[in-house]
Amino acid sequence: MPEHLELPVRYCSMHAAEEGRFRHGEKLLRLRTDRTAFVLVDVWEVRTPGETSYAGLGSFFRRARKITEERIKPALQAAREAGLLVVHAPTDYVAVKYPQHRRLEQELGISPREPEERDWPPPDFVRERWREFDEDRYFVGFYEVDRRRRELTYIPDVVEPSEDEYVVSSGRQMNEVLKRHGILNLIYVGFATNMCLIDKPGALREMGHRRGYRTVLLRDCTTAIENQNTVGELLMTKIWTEWVEMVAMAYTATSEDFIRACKGNSP
Repeated sequence: MPEHLELPVRYCSMHAAEEGRFRHGEKLLRLRTDRTAFVLVDVWEVRTPGETSYAGLGSFFRRARKITEERIKPALQAAREAGLLVVHAPTDYVAVKYPQHRRLEQELGISPREPEERDWPPPDFVRERWREFDEDRYFVGFYEVDRRRRELTYIPDVVEPSEDEYVVSSGRQMNEVLKRHGILNLIYVGFATNMCLIDKPGALREMGHRRGYRTVLLRDCTTAIENQNTVGELLMTKIWTEWVEMVAMAYTATSEDFIRACKGNSP
C-alpha cells in the first residue's frame, strides 16, 4: 500500500482580468493515505424493478447505475486496496437499515438526523411549503408514493459496505469518524452532482466549505439530474462540476488517475 497518493487534479484558474480567459488549471496533490478517506454520497438504488420511474427519474437512475458499476465500483476497490478509510453517506432513511450505522449511532450517541435549530418559519408552514414544491415538481400524491420507494431503497450490491466500513447519516457523525482517524482529505463520488452531492449532510458544501477539509470530486463518478434542455449533452453535470471547481468547493480528478494513484503509480 502506498504511503501517499500522487493525484493530478483540476481546478478553476481565475487569474485573468476577463471571464472569457478563465480556464482549467492543473496540479499534483500528494496526499497521505492515512489522512485520506473515500466517501460515497447518495449511492443508492430502488430494489424493485419499475419503481425507479416513480418521479420521472428512470433515465437518471439508469445512468447512475452504469456509473456505479463501471466507475465507482473499481475506484472503491482501489481505495480499499490502498488502505483508505471508506465512508458511505447515503440518505438517512437508507443508512439506518445497515448494522454498521446502528453500531456507529450507538457508539457516538449522535442522532441519524441533524438537529433542528430553527423556530421560524413555523414547522407546519415549512412542511406544507415542501409538499407544495414537491407536488409541483413531481405529481399530486408524491409523498405517498415516495414513502413506498424509501422502503425499497438500499446501497447497490456492487458497492455494498464492508463490515469494517462506516455508514453515516449526518455531518456530525461523519466529522466525528474523520476526527478519530485523523482524516483531512476526502475523495468524493456519488449523486446527484447538482443536488445531494453538494448540499446533503456530510457532502461537499459542509465538509469542504464549512468544515474546511481538502476535498476532491471524481468527476466521472457522478452525474446530475438533467432536464429537457440539458439531458442530450449532460450539461447540468458539466456545469455543476465546473461550478464546484470555480467556488473552490473541491478539486476534481478522474477515476482512472485515482486508481493509478492508489496503486502507487505516479502520473
